[in-house]
Formats: sequence, C-alpha cells, structure tokens
Amino acid sequence: MNETRLTLRVDFGSNRSIGPGKVRLLETIDNTGSISQAGRALGMSYRRAWLLIDDMKHCFNQAVTTARRGALSVSLSYRVRYIRRNISEGCG
Repeated sequence: MNETRLTLRVDFGSNRSIGPGKVRLLETIDNTGSISQAGRALGMSYRRAWLLIDDMKHCFNQAVTTARRGALSVSLSYRVRYIRRNISEGCG
C-alpha cells in the first residue's frame, strides 16, 4: 500500500529554502554533535553538509550551529533549538 504524506518547505526568496532534508541534517547534527558524522549518517560528504549548514545560516541571517569551545563538536544554536522544540511540541 502506498503511503500518503505531506512535506513542507519554507522558501526564503527565490534562491533559498529549508525542507525535510535540511531539517533531517539539523536533527542528525543535534544527535551526533558532529557535522561530519551527520553527513556520513545521511550519505553525504562533510563539504556537502557544511554547504547546507552555510545556506541555512543565510536563510536565518545567523548561525544555526555553534562550536563547543575546547571540544571537537558542534551543537545547534539556541534559536534553532527553540524553533525545533516548538515545532515538535506543536506537531506531535
């Protein structure tokens, strides 16, 4: 049986958007604490993952990840965590 589903994408002008793939990348970064591990888990290179993160930075006009001082890991920025938490609570 075919599964029917609805996916959403937010367009930021004609050149930038955030959809399920970028959201999945953010979730995976949050779970792994690493851009490179998240990229590998999703079957993409570090460079591809980094370019997607950079594109999202331009969508939000601020960083979506932050490096942890003294550690080789990253986390989602406060604003992205806030948005993610509110979307999760509202949808689920």
